[in-house]
Parts: sequence; structure tokens; C-alpha cells
Amino acid sequence: MAQTDIVTTWSLRIAERAAPDEVEVAPDMARAFVAGGKAKRDLLRQSDSVQGGFGGDIVLVFPQILSAMDAAGPHLTHFLSTVVDHSDVIASFAGTLSSLVNVSSYLERRKKAQSLPDDPYAPLRQVSTILTEELDWAGMQQEEADRIAYKVLMEMIEEPSEAAQFIRKVTQAP
Repeated sequence: MAQTDIVTTWSLRIAERAAPDEVEVAPDMARAFVAGGKAKRDLLRQSDSVQGGFGGDIVLVFPQILSAMDAAGPHLTHFLSTVVDHSDVIASFAGTLSSLVNVSSYLERRKKAQSLPDDPYAPLRQVSTILTEELDWAGMQQEEADRIAYKVLMEMIEEPSEAAQFIRKVTQAP
């Protein structure tokens, strides 16, 4: 898969799962982020709020996801490299993430995540916490950050080696 293709493919996949209202513009946002420099700064500045059609502000989610993935990059790539050859662990993590996303109460979701046994869930819990904290730091509400982090991870563990390539592109952005 070519470099541009990995950025387009994975920006679409992640946006479809975690920011479905932004799917059409996700590849352009990802390319701007990966290009770095002024394009990246402009994207992140614009993502703070965009004027909506009825006068209200709309906060873009996908640039926040990219920023969080950039900050959590080493943790994400390490996590993905540890699960890449373990289909049994991937299946277990996928089921766990799916059940966490479907818990409607933030407090119940946090309680359920914290109650997961360390073996084999410690790496998943660690990387989801880091990603959630980065999304929260980027300005996202904690409950939304939590759910989006799980959705991003759900998508990434489906094809961890390709997802790691995408993370490397995001984290190498100047």
C-alpha cells in the first residue's frame, strides 16, 4: 500500500467508526496533518470550532483524534505491535471494546474497564487511558473522549500492522 493510500484508507476507516459526520473530509484533514507545518497548524486551529449553518459553532472531532494519536503514538504502535500476531487476543480485545462502547453510562463504562483483569487486558487498558487523556486534553468532553478512544482502538486492532503504519505517518508529521 502506498504512503498516500495508507493515510486515505485509515483516515476513512477511523472516521467511519469514530467521527462519521466527518468521513468525507477526513482524508483531506489527515493529509493536512501529515503534511505538517502551516497545513497542520491551520487544521488544528480550525478544529477548535467551525461556524455552523445556523450560526452555532461545530467542533470537528477528527483533527482531535489525529492530534491524540500523534501524542499517544509510541504507546499505540507498541500496543499494536504486541497484538499483531495474536488473533486470540485481538478477538478478546475487540469483544471487550465493543461491549465498552455499548455501555451508555460513562461511570459504568469506566467501572467495567477498570475491572478488567490485568492478564491480558493491562496493555489495552493502558493505551485506551492514554488515548482518552489525550482526547480530553485536546478539549473533548471526557465521556465522548472515552467512547471515541475505544472506537479508534476497535478499528485499529482489526489490522494492527497497517494501523501502526498509519500511526507512524501521523507521528512523523512536522
